[in-house]
Amino acid sequence: MNDFDDKLKRALENGKPIEFDREESLRQMMVQTFRSRLRWMVVFLWVEGVAVCVAAVWAGVGLYRAQETKPVVVYATVLIISAIFFVLVKVVGWQWMSKYSLMREIKRLELQIAELAKQSRAEK
Repeated sequence: MNDFDDKLKRALENGKPIEFDREESLRQMMVQTFRSRLRWMVVFLWVEGVAVCVAAVWAGVGLYRAQETKPVVVYATVLIISAIFFVLVKVVGWQWMSKYSLMREIKRLELQIAELAKQSRAEK
């Protein structure tokens, strides 16, 4: 379990209200993806993103230096495909970060519902 899960569990066991950080930085969101069970997938995405970026830079330099039509077409095609894959990797990474942020918000709602249920039981 991570720190947030521990805080949530303690709050539910003790019945005391707890304050959570409302806003997370981009850095915190990225670190959270590396703490998940599927961290190998996140590492794979980062490695793939770096490889695609290197391929795009290589194709860009080759495109700039190309003199004939055939190499220009090859380098331009590699550059375009690399750019598309790079954007795809970034979108998938952003979805992972959003997923964990959404899960934390759902846990906060669970905590609030548990507190409301406890209060309603106490009033009866």
